[in-house]
Amino acid sequence: MRFGIIAFLLAAVVMPADDLPDWVLALSKIKRHAREDLQRIPNYICLETVERFEAYPREGLRKRDTLRLQVAVVDGQELMAPAEAGRLDTDNPDRYSRGGTLGTGAFSAFAANLFVNDNSRTTGWGREDTGGSPVWRFDYIISERQSGFRLSTLGGEAVVGERGSFWADAKTLDIQSIEAEATDIPVRLGLRGVFVRIDYHRVTMGKTDLLMPKTAEMVTLSYNGERRQNVITFSGCREFHSESVIKFDTDK
Repeated sequence: MRFGIIAFLLAAVVMPADDLPDWVLALSKIKRHAREDLQRIPNYICLETVERFEAYPREGLRKRDTLRLQVAVVDGQELMAPAEAGRLDTDNPDRYSRGGTLGTGAFSAFAANLFVNDNSRTTGWGREDTGGSPVWRFDYIISERQSGFRLSTLGGEAVVGERGSFWADAKTLDIQSIEAEATDIPVRLGLRGVFVRIDYHRVTMGKTDLLMPKTAEMVTLSYNGERRQNVITFSGCREFHSESVIKFDTDK
């Protein structure tokens, strides 16, 4: 009798796939598709161009400077160096910020936490029509302990939690963009808000068609009323070989 009750309970809990809501089936397919895409990406390196803008209280937004950096993902670790450097030896962006704010994660951590590590919890969903192919939108949160969202300012650095949304093409299942907002920011960083958007596209690397970040934007709001905005573009992405000499044409 006891085994009969257990079998009944298991049958009641396991729901046939055909009976699952459309959004659950779509989310499962999108995550599986993205995970397969991301796991096919080899060690790679790109040129990251960062245009930085800032605005002080009662002032308009003005351009601060432009940084050109090498950013690579090697064995799952992000590495960063100036564009003209001959090697990559650090993932600490504060070395190159010259007093401004930089953040890591646009290359790997956001997408990896969502689709490879599956660290997020879904909090909302919906179908949207952007004028082209219909897309799915999913809202999520990730705790500080599971996030790879690291912020660095003159006040220090810290890994923070995040909440946000991502969009995927309903037909191809390709990730189109991710938007994230930092949560649980330590007061010592001097930031009351950090917002990130990453747009993706497909890139041919060797003989493989890969889903890679195309552009990103990060906006930070300080307690003293300052607003800083980084507009980031990624280009020249290629497979990284440790024995290679890294060179980028920074004149273009």
